[in-house]
Amino acid sequence: MQRLLLLFSRHPWIWLGLVAIASAIAATQLQHLQVQISADEMLVSDDPARTYYEQIRRDFGDERVVLLVLESPSPLAPARLEVLRAVIDTIEQLPAIARTESLFNVPNVKGVDGYLDKQPYLAEPPADDDAARALLQSAAANPLLRKVLVSAEGEAIAVALILHDTDGQPDDDRLSGSIDRAIAPLKQVYQRAYAIGFPQIRAEISQRIIDEQAHLLPLAVAALLFALFLLLRQLLDILLPLLTAAISILWTFGLMGWLGIPLNVVTSTIPILLIVVGSTGDIHLLAEFRHAQGNACDVSDPLKRIARKMGRTVLLTFVT
Repeated sequence: MQRLLLLFSRHPWIWLGLVAIASAIAATQLQHLQVQISADEMLVSDDPARTYYEQIRRDFGDERVVLLVLESPSPLAPARLEVLRAVIDTIEQLPAIARTESLFNVPNVKGVDGYLDKQPYLAEPPADDDAARALLQSAAANPLLRKVLVSAEGEAIAVALILHDTDGQPDDDRLSGSIDRAIAPLKQVYQRAYAIGFPQIRAEISQRIIDEQAHLLPLAVAALLFALFLLLRQLLDILLPLLTAAISILWTFGLMGWLGIPLNVVTSTIPILLIVVGSTGDIHLLAEFRHAQGNACDVSDPLKRIARKMGRTVLLTFVT
């Protein structure tokens, strides 16, 4: 590492040019960086509990469901049902949706004149409010539907949107956006209409991670500037650690985008860590250089001194 540092000091413009080229290449890969949230990433890979969980998923399947929740004092009013039926038809045309389950197609099994009738609850729309309330009470009396597709109080219903079973995760932002656009008419006739499921949760967490980066990075930079001002008191010495931290973050995110490594709950802390770990090495180098510069007559002496004394420190910081 000592020889490498001295080589850098002898030909600074060449190495600065190479750093600029590498940074430009890394910047082109930032567009491929994705934010991806999955509970599987938080599980220990060789944990017996995870092995058992994966086995159960393979044996019994794992349906991915998004619930469309509709809240209103009279959720089965004819005008609302007409809009809901049209929205469900639109949702069923989305590529990611395998099928829907709602009171429109869930059978209401009952005996009629000695025969078994299993027509859906909403095979025919209720004629008036009294019929709608009676239908809601009938659905809420079914333990398989109560607190699943119908609230116990009868003021909310749900539509289950079952996603296609695919190996990879769907595009959460695209799926959430498609569903939100499809259910927009429902917000005009229901008090509340929203979709909730893992795609929406992952999309929300992803947006929170991006927002946190926008808030935490300026705070980290401000703390670094304050520390550098107290320790070094020179503009160049203050700017250099910021520059190296920015280049480190750019290279790291560019490499992650190129390799297809997503930004998740764990890796979202990388920028802060790079600023903290990288700036400590920079401060030590600059402090040692200024100390050697004050005691040396030759310009090359401080460079040789920090290469000799700080080479191992720089190597350990780089490996870290």
